[in-house]
Amino acid sequence: MKLDLTARQKLKISQKLAPAQQQKLKILAMDTQELLQFLESEQLENPILEFDSYSAAGQEYTSLGEWMGYSAPADPEESGIRESGEYCPEIPAEEHPLLSDHLLSQIEHLRVPPELLIRVKALLPYMDGTTGYFQESRGYLQAVLSCSDGEFEEAAGLIRNMEPAGVGAFDLADCLALQLKRKGEYDETLGQILSEHLEDLAGGKLSHITRTLGISTEKARNYLRMIRNLDPKPAKCFGRQAVSYIIPDLRAVKEEGRWEITVRDGGQRRIHLNPTYMQMAGSAREEALQNYFKEKIGRAEAVIRAVEQREETLIRIAGFALSRQECFALRHGQRIRLTMRQAAEELGLHPSTFSRAVQGKYIDLPTGVCALRELFPGSNEKAEAGKRQELSKEEQMIALLESLIHGENRSRPLSDMQLSDLLSKKGFTAARRTVAKYREIAGIPSAARRKGIAFLNSSGKN
Repeated sequence: MKLDLTARQKLKISQKLAPAQQQKLKILAMDTQELLQFLESEQLENPILEFDSYSAAGQEYTSLGEWMGYSAPADPEESGIRESGEYCPEIPAEEHPLLSDHLLSQIEHLRVPPELLIRVKALLPYMDGTTGYFQESRGYLQAVLSCSDGEFEEAAGLIRNMEPAGVGAFDLADCLALQLKRKGEYDETLGQILSEHLEDLAGGKLSHITRTLGISTEKARNYLRMIRNLDPKPAKCFGRQAVSYIIPDLRAVKEEGRWEITVRDGGQRRIHLNPTYMQMAGSAREEALQNYFKEKIGRAEAVIRAVEQREETLIRIAGFALSRQECFALRHGQRIRLTMRQAAEELGLHPSTFSRAVQGKYIDLPTGVCALRELFPGSNEKAEAGKRQELSKEEQMIALLESLIHGENRSRPLSDMQLSDLLSKKGFTAARRTVAKYREIAGIPSAARRKGIAFLNSSGKN
């Protein structure tokens, strides 16, 4: 017994992965949004890393604020998700008030002169209901009101001082400045960054900002952190229902009889070693400084290699899957039986590595977005019935879940509780939490996320 324990301890130690390998696996498991957030965080900590430009899912963001990772947080009540994670399709989403109604409700608590109230109400229709920005210039709006400069600034200023902070702005820079002033964090340098260097900030060109403004890299990073904590669309939760969007990690198109697959983040094409800091590293003479650059360069190169390897692995996996599931991908037929273990063996990948790569990833096919995991069905309902004795209880449960979810109404996906009821009718007793556990093992997204995929697909292909 003692020898067996010692042997197992030695095996455990020998199997411990090196830090570089651990990082590769961590990056491989990231979805697009997680990877972008990781790379942005790395850049803040490592000046050697630099970005040319930012994009998500192969598309430019429609605003700098969106590039910075801002998005509407899904409201649990809006999306039909309880805090426990259970999807409740029978509970209607709460309707949010219009931005104009929200602002008027605040004015009611103020002692506002009638003429000022008239001007404020006249400005409200010119505000974007989702960003909170004025959609016209100061000059245009003042002409509409037929008032003096002071009267216009008084009316607009009243709106600009309301909640949420940032409403009544005329552009993104103005919106961010309003929020910083409300927090008491605004200063002259921040004002310059917002008015003159937002493009540089979006491009990760901190070195250009530091040289132009004469500030340290650490101060520039602190400013970036402050800006990233702001909301570029302060009115985003008014007058609409939030939809949980899926950002596909891969895109596949059929061209001239061949599948062309791209990884939508394009990470390794955007990140590179900062030439300015590389030059500084080459001229460093002090040992401490040399060691600093050596460590930072090594880490940056490791990140770039890991991102490149992630793309190569995802393309290999998706290409293999589509070569087997082409009829399903083009809606010409059903999926064929193809397990992840089978695919991993044929591709020469370790099953755990394969699982990390597939978990939580989505692929944009000509017929719509689906979870990459869907291309690797462990079995189908007919095969499962004949092979039930060969499968463990867990494998049977996962196979049945896949079959049930594959046949569900995509616009009204089955909740874990509904799946539990259906499984019980097939002879399996499983509580909702057990269903959720097996669903996660199978890499199947929650009902809320499946509903988001259906919404994205129903909106049409660009």
